[in-house]
Amino acid sequence: MWQVLFYVNPTTIAVVLALCLAAAAALAWWRHPDPARLRRPVRVLPAVMGAVYLAVLAAPVGGTEFAESGGRAVVRDPMLSFRDIPGFGEPSGPRAGFGRTLEDGRTVWYAPEEAPLAERTGEGRGEDGLYVHDTPDGDLAVTDAEGEPAPQEEAALAERVVTEELARNAEHEARLAAEGPWGTSGGLALQERTLNTLLFVPVGVLAFFAFGSWTARVLFGPGLSLTVEAAQWALPWNRMADTGDLLVNSAGSVVGTLFALAAVGAVAVARPGGETGAGAGGAPSGPRTDRERIPRGPGQPRNQPRSTDLG
Repeated sequence: MWQVLFYVNPTTIAVVLALCLAAAAALAWWRHPDPARLRRPVRVLPAVMGAVYLAVLAAPVGGTEFAESGGRAVVRDPMLSFRDIPGFGEPSGPRAGFGRTLEDGRTVWYAPEEAPLAERTGEGRGEDGLYVHDTPDGDLAVTDAEGEPAPQEEAALAERVVTEELARNAEHEARLAAEGPWGTSGGLALQERTLNTLLFVPVGVLAFFAFGSWTARVLFGPGLSLTVEAAQWALPWNRMADTGDLLVNSAGSVVGTLFALAAVGAVAVARPGGETGAGAGGAPSGPRTDRERIPRGPGQPRNQPRSTDLG
């Protein structure tokens, strides 16, 4: 299912938003001038959509092998996954530090600046590692774990490994710049976040027309997202809930609510006369008078209420 992320781009985003806005306009036109008559048939749709989202979003995507490893986890930082988006988090750059393991088991460590001796004895570094850094004249210097110049043969090998890796990194950075933010070479984090937002725009639209209470309209989308995340945490093949998903899902639901509100306002302008018994939000527009509540009897003047004396 993740293959759909390759089709998330500005064009498809515009199409989806236009369809949601058109659907909101159609529902607003249909319900005018009586909002209550649309709620019961439309109320089925959010329930069906919620069941489908639970079945699809909480289902195992990559198989059930995740049930055998790790425990349940909650990503509490909603901005954590955004750091994987190219240009949003800290850029790696072609000159960022890295390490590469040689065939003989030794590791070549590269950093733009020479690594302090204290860092060369850290966990996983080893005593036979080679350390490469840039020199002021643009060349590469190779030292051992003690900070002494490495033997010429070992230094040549380390320089070749680092030079090849820097070239690959520079090529990757150039490809990312050419593709722009919607490219796929840097991963699909932006596409994933955008898709999770778009999925909940129709939820907000339907919730607006299905419920008369603003509390239900606003909280239905976040509540559905929270249910999906709880299911992903509880089911054995996911075991993870992400507050970042909750954030973007809720944002999409709010966008859908705003679409529906704008559509109702546009229909009210296009079809003047007001909505009977309710305002744009579905709440009663004001108290009724006796003249509005009781039909005029035969022979009574137009402005005189009919008598309600039943005796």
